[in-house]
Amino acid sequence: MSVACIPAARVETIERQSAPLRRVLAASDLSEHGSSAIPYAHGAVSPGGIVRLLHVLEPSRLMETRSIEVVAEAEERLRAQVPADAAARGIQTEVAVVEESDVAKSIRQEAERFGAHLVCIGSHGRSGLAKVLGSVAQSVMAQSQRPVLIVRKPTS
Repeated sequence: MSVACIPAARVETIERQSAPLRRVLAASDLSEHGSSAIPYAHGAVSPGGIVRLLHVLEPSRLMETRSIEVVAEAEERLRAQVPADAAARGIQTEVAVVEESDVAKSIRQEAERFGAHLVCIGSHGRSGLAKVLGSVAQSVMAQSQRPVLIVRKPTS
């Protein structure tokens, strides 16, 4: 089950017209399920639009001497997730790797900086309400000023 959350303030501004999605942010932890939102982001963006793929590195993962290598590896792994038909549809894909201990906050901030029309997040879903959404996905959805599409891990 995928979940879309559109903040009420945004709904009021749409007056029965289609809302083209020209800028979509897809956040990934680089796991299989965390990256499941990337194809949805590329599918949702209008032809000619931009998808920004975001990975948040927690500071504990970076050591001064290896930080450039870790960031470069994350960027390469994000680029490998771009769907084959994205360029043919005129979709530009950007990658961003940022360092932040609060992953959900970093996703929300990047969505605002980028001017995202939609935020896509893959969710693992483990326990409590997080069993349905995942803790990072839950936090982004609850506090974001941008519409959020959460792509859940399929149940076995």
